[in-house]
Amino acid sequence: AQDHLISESLYVSDPSGNGIEICFDTPQRLLRREEAADGRVSLIATDGSAHSGIEPLDVPGLLRDLGNSGHVEQKMADDAFIGHIHMRARSPETLMPFYIGVLGLRPHIQSRNFGLFDCGTARRPHMVAFNVWARDELREPPPGAAGLDHFTVELASEQELAAVALRLEAANAPMKREGGAVATADPEGNRLRLVVQGG
Repeated sequence: AQDHLISESLYVSDPSGNGIEICFDTPQRLLRREEAADGRVSLIATDGSAHSGIEPLDVPGLLRDLGNSGHVEQKMADDAFIGHIHMRARSPETLMPFYIGVLGLRPHIQSRNFGLFDCGTARRPHMVAFNVWARDELREPPPGAAGLDHFTVELASEQELAAVALRLEAANAPMKREGGAVATADPEGNRLRLVVQGG
């Protein structure tokens, strides 16, 4: 459990060993982000205090917030959604031009020192993240292994999908049209599908 200042997160694994972060977004706690010349990132809270973004989560405080009702929901809230994904990467520096230049996402944190590179949209800046924390241990999974088969990115319009498809062609990225979707893969082989929202 960690307090990232912009979110409060619990970490669990599913039966196949895939890591899942359950978080509550708290962007209102962040005043600004500062990056030093050596790449170290500090998050400055609205009260002026500096945070690393990986402080321990105050679990007793969360439990106190439940009060004495003893009531805990047995399922995720109906309005819960997948807000971001983290993937391990050998070289996130080479992935960012694909996600930013080709797919059109915006850079957010690009820190070699912290080992985290991420990108997103103006509304959700932290959507797709890559870390190098397991770089030396990364191995290709055996066929049929559990893991991420692909992820889906929803675009706002057919025009936006067509523009991304043109950029994929120009970048010689693998691309296959599947009905109204476009299937592709990033330079490290992570597969994704691009679709029009609500389509």
